[in-house]
Amino acid sequence: MLYGLYSKRKTLGIKLVIFDVDGTLYNQKKLRFSMLVELTKYFLQSGFKISNILLLARFRNLIEEFRTRKVENYYNLIIKQLSETYKKDPVEVNRFINEWINIRPLKYLINQCSPQIKNAILYLDSKKIEWTFYSDHYPNDKLKTLGIDYATAFYSAMPGINCLKPNPEAVEIILAQYKISNKEAVIVGDRKEVDGRLAANAGTYFVRYRASKKSDNLLKDIRLLVDSPRDLKNL
Repeated sequence: MLYGLYSKRKTLGIKLVIFDVDGTLYNQKKLRFSMLVELTKYFLQSGFKISNILLLARFRNLIEEFRTRKVENYYNLIIKQLSETYKKDPVEVNRFINEWINIRPLKYLINQCSPQIKNAILYLDSKKIEWTFYSDHYPNDKLKTLGIDYATAFYSAMPGINCLKPNPEAVEIILAQYKISNKEAVIVGDRKEVDGRLAANAGTYFVRYRASKKSDNLLKDIRLLVDSPRDLKNL
């Protein structure tokens, strides 16, 4: 589904597409099921403490809570809070989070990039439109595992950004790096309440695409944005 800016001026033309990663490039529901099976197996076979499972769940909850707060070094604050709550060393907590959020999922992402994403990228390349990625979590290893040869990628805890979606500051930094205006950019993401709100806050177009939804037609929406000579409103 495509959501657009609306004004009396004609669109300047799309020059950059910013893709979300989790849930957009691959079927996140499928990944979460695989990780749940692995987590359960690990818990049963290795004496994995229930507190570790609770820690993972709490980490995800804190990410959602911190979306509404603007604080410096939010990631370190989350690690500190988890460390104090579960009485673990911060280094151990960070290593554990990284293992289960960033490393262990990789084996389930091999050859799992949505064909629609690949087709959209090929189309953008044919139009000489640049594209990049912005995720709340470190995306580089996931992108490589998905088989995407990318030039740039950004994430919320990245030095110089340090804010979670839907804070628009990260998008402003990305746009400044590419030297384009917000009306020349589109954000593609699976969560309207997060990615869509990010686009609204940053003043860019928004295309909702969920890799798990066969009814979503990413290439059609991207083409409509790129080829349409008029402004778009809630199409």
